[in-house]
Amino acid sequence: MKKLTYITAIVFTLFSFVSCSDDDDATAAARIEITDLELGSGHHDHEEDGHDHEEEGHEHEEAAEIEPGGDLHIAAQVYASEKVATITVELHSENGGSWELEQVFTGKYLNAINTEFHEHILIPEDAVPGDYHFHLEVKDLAGNTEEVDAELKIVEHEDEHEEA
Repeated sequence: MKKLTYITAIVFTLFSFVSCSDDDDATAAARIEITDLELGSGHHDHEEDGHDHEEEGHEHEEAAEIEPGGDLHIAAQVYASEKVATITVELHSENGGSWELEQVFTGKYLNAINTEFHEHILIPEDAVPGDYHFHLEVKDLAGNTEEVDAELKIVEHEDEHEEA
């Protein structure tokens, strides 16, 4: 009888460890990954500057540039182990300027597991030129978040009549 009680206790203890281990693994597995961030002008001619923008990852060596009134192209791959709740884009000035942007996207991204985020945002004509910080945050329905950031420069309008 003591032997049966001893074996039952061992089996129960092992079962408890296995149960806790599975719960921890499920929690640890929930993750969000944002890759291949692209920022730039939506009307930029990729062949004109001789630069392959497809190879740019989310770690830009140089800040993306856009003019006031321009169309900011944003693209990224989002991989989420839980369904997406929101994708938020934020822009704020590094120079203490007053213009900021925060836009929350749900729509076609809500409940997505893996998706391509692709949006265009109009930069107002009165946006003050200067250095800006860009944030892309993905939040899933379980409350997990992941964020990538990049530098963005709003530049003065170029004279369209100049030739290089």
